[in-house]
Amino acid sequence: MSGDAVRKLTAASGLTATALIVVGAALLPGDVPGFDATPEQVVRWTLDDRRTLLVASVLVAVGFALLIAFYAGLRSLLSRAEGAPALLSTIGYGAFLVVVAMGLVAVGVLQTQTFVALDGDPATVKVLHEARLIVTNLSDIPTILSAAAIGIVMLRTRFPARWAGWLSISVAVAHALGVIALARTGFFSPTGGSTLVGPVVILVWFVAVSLRLLSVPRHVRV
Repeated sequence: MSGDAVRKLTAASGLTATALIVVGAALLPGDVPGFDATPEQVVRWTLDDRRTLLVASVLVAVGFALLIAFYAGLRSLLSRAEGAPALLSTIGYGAFLVVVAMGLVAVGVLQTQTFVALDGDPATVKVLHEARLIVTNLSDIPTILSAAAIGIVMLRTRFPARWAGWLSISVAVAHALGVIALARTGFFSPTGGSTLVGPVVILVWFVAVSLRLLSVPRHVRV
């Protein structure tokens, strides 16, 4: 496959994945119960709009799956720019595969939660809810590794642009806020504002890198 075809496929995957994840996230019910919520409150939140919750989870899952194509294409392009053995590009790609796996596990736990909430023990529903939050926050760790490795490659090679490397580094920094979100309530809790910064920044990065790949001049060999 030519470099131009890889660029277009990578960009298309990134833009489509971002759109699906944004729509899915927008459909998720607000006011997510925290660790101080009662089991009954978690069950009520789960069942208030259960069908929408399931649709949102499927959209997010498909978006995560498309990110595999995005990162595979990005690895191919960055590897050529970095040169053999392309260690950092491989680390960035491999680390994000772990992120995708953890994200799909979190989606699976959420879907399980929606079924258990129908007639299961409220305490079990609460455990599933909290497990999903923990898995989601733990995925910030491999995200940091991936973003840092890719950011360094982009800064060194200036491909697809130096600013894309700095933005990737900012993705790593933003996700550090999620790693330290260990409080039971408040801004630094798993449902607090600190956990929202990272996802917003990385979605912006997906779009920015995808659009940049589409605008790379044809004479640039990758």
